[in-house]
Amino acid sequence: MKAVESVQRLSGRIPLWAQCLIIVYSVHAAFLTTFGQLFVVIRKAYDIGQLQFVRPLKILPNSVTLGWDSAPYQELMQSYAHNVWPPLYPMMLRAASWLVPDDGPVFAAAAQMIGFASHIAIAVGLTRYGSQLRLSREQIRAAVLLVFFFPGHNVMFAAYSEPLYIALSVWCFVTLRADRFLWVALFASLAVLTRNMGLFLAVALLSAPILIPLQRKGLPTAERFFSMRSLSEFSAALGRLWPVVLPLLVGLAWYFGSASYFGQTPDQAADGWARDLLVHHVPQGADARLWVLEYLAFKGPPGTVLLFYATLIAVPLLIQRKLYVEATYVLAFFASFAFYLYRPFPFPRYVSVFFPSVFVVVSLFRPGWLLGLSVTLSVIYSEFMHVILFSGWAGEP
Repeated sequence: MKAVESVQRLSGRIPLWAQCLIIVYSVHAAFLTTFGQLFVVIRKAYDIGQLQFVRPLKILPNSVTLGWDSAPYQELMQSYAHNVWPPLYPMMLRAASWLVPDDGPVFAAAAQMIGFASHIAIAVGLTRYGSQLRLSREQIRAAVLLVFFFPGHNVMFAAYSEPLYIALSVWCFVTLRADRFLWVALFASLAVLTRNMGLFLAVALLSAPILIPLQRKGLPTAERFFSMRSLSEFSAALGRLWPVVLPLLVGLAWYFGSASYFGQTPDQAADGWARDLLVHHVPQGADARLWVLEYLAFKGPPGTVLLFYATLIAVPLLIQRKLYVEATYVLAFFASFAFYLYRPFPFPRYVSVFFPSVFVVVSLFRPGWLLGLSVTLSVIYSEFMHVILFSGWAGEP
């Protein structure tokens, strides 16, 4: 009993975000050193390749997995010879590489430093966000773990831009709920420069001044929307969000400009994955965007279909909790399916960035065995997908 009490006292002195991060890294390291290494042995036995785990900074239990889709980032870090959008993550890789000796694993070490810093920012931001939503410590801890080990999400610990983007988007909403609009503008601008999903985030955040009156219940409609107070608050909030506009316009120009790049026919699709999707997956003569939605809603793997509907169902829950900006963020992404051709197979990666959906779903569970079981299953599935996909054994069609 004294040992248990000592552990409880010690854990009480450790901030909640640090507790979450310790759990995350411990679980991830345990999986890589057990199941991951076993998987290497199995693959060698079948003579079909080798799973590579790179640990350039041995003091960190995090491992950066090289291979799969991280290769373009490595090329951009080594030679930034052409324009690329979004540019922030490759530029940060180049900056971080200056801290690594030339004879060391430069790319892996740079990616690991950015990833570790992003993980800290995510953990701190998510615990604050959960406190703003008035969730219990157990619910916050579960939500943080589910964001890190989102089902089917396989790049949180890899040389990828998702951790950096999630960190920036988390702090967008944390500062928004604290009415720190200049910080919101800064984080949103950087998010737009990190991943294309930042476009939907920026659109949602720019809608925040319009959505302010919806949070005033019990007042006449005219007073809520058209009073001098409402107009002044709208003008002030919009004025402080102006830095978001420029990167948003540039991003939208690239986004809509690439509509023909990701065209509806193989002749229009100059990009490799878009051509592959249209030639090998979409039936000839079928509407490609409609086929993608049909795949996500009915024909995809059960986990992907489940995530598709779960993310949609989270929208009314966000609205019920008066999280209107967060709901707009998710809806803007789904609206983009009408005019942009997505590759549907990595859909779990796309929706893994919608951390408000995770928090609002967790808020439905009372602390107890059911919540713990859900987190445990998600951790196991996420780590299993991490090892499998990055080994090259199984992956996208």
